[in-house]
Amino acid sequence: MGLRARRPTIPEGIGMGIATSSASPEVSDPDDLGNVKLDLSQSLPHDAFAKTGEIPASLPHHIPHCTSLDLSHNHIYSLPDSICLLLHLVDLNLSHNDLSELPETMGYLRKLERLDMSYNSLTGIPPLLGTLPRLEKLNMGHNKIRMVPSTFSENNSLSIFILSENPTKFPPREVSNAGSASVLAYLRSQATPKKPTPMLMKRKTFLRQASDISRADALDSSPPSPLNRIRNPLLIPQGASSYTPKELSDKIAGLLYGAALGDALGIGTQFLSPDEIQFYYEAEVYDFQHIIRDSTRSYWKRGDWTDNFDITVLRDEAFPTDPHGVAVKVRPRFEEFTDPFCLPRAIICGIGNFHDLEEVENNAIRICKTTHSDKAAVAASVLLATLVASMLQGKSGTESLSLLSSSASPYLHEHVNGEAKESGRDPLSVLCSACTAALEEKEAKDFKETLFHVIERGGYASVSGAIAGSLLGLRLGYQGLPEDWLDGILPPNRLYLDTKINSLLDMMGLP
Repeated sequence: MGLRARRPTIPEGIGMGIATSSASPEVSDPDDLGNVKLDLSQSLPHDAFAKTGEIPASLPHHIPHCTSLDLSHNHIYSLPDSICLLLHLVDLNLSHNDLSELPETMGYLRKLERLDMSYNSLTGIPPLLGTLPRLEKLNMGHNKIRMVPSTFSENNSLSIFILSENPTKFPPREVSNAGSASVLAYLRSQATPKKPTPMLMKRKTFLRQASDISRADALDSSPPSPLNRIRNPLLIPQGASSYTPKELSDKIAGLLYGAALGDALGIGTQFLSPDEIQFYYEAEVYDFQHIIRDSTRSYWKRGDWTDNFDITVLRDEAFPTDPHGVAVKVRPRFEEFTDPFCLPRAIICGIGNFHDLEEVENNAIRICKTTHSDKAAVAASVLLATLVASMLQGKSGTESLSLLSSSASPYLHEHVNGEAKESGRDPLSVLCSACTAALEEKEAKDFKETLFHVIERGGYASVSGAIAGSLLGLRLGYQGLPEDWLDGILPPNRLYLDTKINSLLDMMGLP
């Protein structure tokens, strides 16, 4: 006897609204859950959203095979990030609601063909939506959209793009109101022509996808206004760095990708003895595919990074406008930690407001103390965050070390006068070991050679690798990172990190 198809269930959070309506999931073939259509338009009473105004985050778990979902006319003003779990969704209707923004995760609905977001209060469009390979029809009419991301200029699958009744500046408002054909023609006319580049002249650059063109060009024109600084506290004032805005974007992308590479490749040698490392690995051919599989390394796929790097980029949270608040959510308070796992988080503290060393120091202290109250851990976190910030200002490694904030001194003084921990475990020892190779004041070494020199010492290799990789990436920029190692990072991880870096550069007003 064949198995009978299970009827999709609806989350309890909206169950009452549906129970009193005629809405019900329709399965076109009882033996095939691949074509589930759910019409909840005008089905959810206003009081269902009176308190939260949100779709329950659990909704995708109840209708995982849904291909068509209609939630129009329901007073919805917030969507959960988990909407990306509707992996089979082809048709989505969220028109006539109260949405002001869309989660970036909607860009992961790779099967989506038709999206209706008309008659909301949207002020922007996630750039990743423009990369959806099957999106054919998009209705964004009657919203408050001002800028269409440049990713839509490269989208060749769109045949209908309704943008009427929006105060758009890109494309111009008259183009938006002229109809879909005019909108698509204008966007595609703005696409950057792809010119063949000789192999010898090939140069890697970070895939920048600015969500707001005017803000992305802020540093190239005039200083941000006080109002913009209030709305976007990470906007960089003029003169904050000796680097040009484009150089600074490359440095930040290099810093974060360098940290990712160091963390992911450090997994291969973490907690191995020097003899074991020499037995299993050779520096000349070390890459993700050569990482051995044992009880320690079997937790990760090759090309994955550890949860410490996830915490570093504050996964699925604000990045990094409220670093302390995010850190508190990531892990509960533990006062006994003396290991160096707090250090990768200090890297991110050195990026936001890097021009204000006092703010950088305070953020580093608060985040470190969330899990590590040990004085050596706090001192090392302050040192690393301030070092990153100083280098982003354009100072060399030597200059940065000499300008470290004075608040680190008491911690350092107590540390060197009897509170030093076990060598190799102590955060300051790990930090100094990683910095030595990355900040040698001579011509920068090859990224691969230098990073392997750090992680071949074993111990907390993912931590020391992340530190050395971030500082090397900052020095060399994204263009100086080895392309084959970048290609070895798992594609979902790389897409995720690209999104986070683009979001950060947007908030900083960088091109």
